[in-house]
Amino acid sequence: MKKRILSIILTLTICVSAVAAASVNTCSAVSQGTGRVLPNEKPITLGVNEPYKQVLDVDAGNGDYVYVWTSNRSVFPDLSAMNSTPKVKYKVSNRRVILSLYPRQTGYADILCSTYKKSYWSDKDSWLKVTVKKAPAYISLNKTSITLGIGETFDLNSYVNSGAAAYSRPYSSSNSRVASVTKSGGLVTAKAVGTAKVTVKTYNGKTATCTVTVKKAPTKISLNKTNLTLKVGQTFDLNSYVNSGAAAYSRPYSSSNSRVASVTKSGGLVTAKSVGTAKITVKTFNGKTATCTVNVKKR
Repeated sequence: MKKRILSIILTLTICVSAVAAASVNTCSAVSQGTGRVLPNEKPITLGVNEPYKQVLDVDAGNGDYVYVWTSNRSVFPDLSAMNSTPKVKYKVSNRRVILSLYPRQTGYADILCSTYKKSYWSDKDSWLKVTVKKAPAYISLNKTSITLGIGETFDLNSYVNSGAAAYSRPYSSSNSRVASVTKSGGLVTAKAVGTAKVTVKTYNGKTATCTVTVKKAPTKISLNKTNLTLKVGQTFDLNSYVNSGAAAYSRPYSSSNSRVASVTKSGGLVTAKSVGTAKITVKTFNGKTATCTVNVKKR
C-alpha cells in the first residue's frame, strides 16, 4: 500500500458547540514530523442536509491551502473523489481552517484533508468517518414536564425517530432566570421559583418542549414509616414527602445492609431478605434525609 504524507495533525479530542445553524468542532494540531493525519476515533452521524463545521488547527503557514476529498460523492457531491484533483480548498489563517460539510443523501463516507494536492488514499488513514441518516421527522424528550427544587439539576435527553439523525440539538430556556439549560447536552438547573419551558430543536426545525416548574428547596423530608417489621420475602413501599411549597425530584434510597433489606434506589420499594436489622435512608439533592429502621424476622 502506498504511503501517504499529509500535513494536518489532529488530536482525537473534540469539543462540540453550535455555531449559527451548524455544529462546530475544534481539533488541535500536534507536530509529529511525518505530518500524517490520525484517524478520528469518534465518528460522527449527521442527518441528510445537516450543516456541519470542523475547526482544524493546521501544521501549515498562512496562505497555504487545505484540500478536501471524500470516499463517497453520492453523500458529499460538493467534494472531490479520492485521488482526483481537489475542487474544495480552504485558505489557512492563523494556522486554522474551518471545514464545512453538507451531506445530501444517506450513506457512509470518509473525509480526507491534506495540504498536498495529491492524496494517496488508505482506509487506515481516514481522518473523519461520517454516517448520514434520514432527517428527523420528530424529536422527543425524556420528560415533557418536571418539578424541581431551587438548586436541583436534571439532564434532559432527546431522541429522534428510528433511522434518523441530528448531530446538533441545541437547547434553550424561555426563562433562564427560573431554569437555565446548557445549549449542548440539556442539563437543566433550577434557579428561582416559577415556570420555564425548555425546548430542543433539530437543524430541520423539529422541536420538543419540557415544562419546568421550580419550587423552593426542601427544608426537610419524611417517610411514611420510621420503623417497620417485615418477614423474609415481604415487601413494603416507602414513600417520601417534603415540606409544603418545596420540591425535590430526585430522592434516592439506600440500605445500610442490603443483605437484610434491599431497597430500590428510585421508588423506595423495600424487600426483606434475611433475619436482621437495616436502616433505609432517603436523601434530597440538598442533603436532607429521613430514615426508617427495618426489622426482618423469619417467615
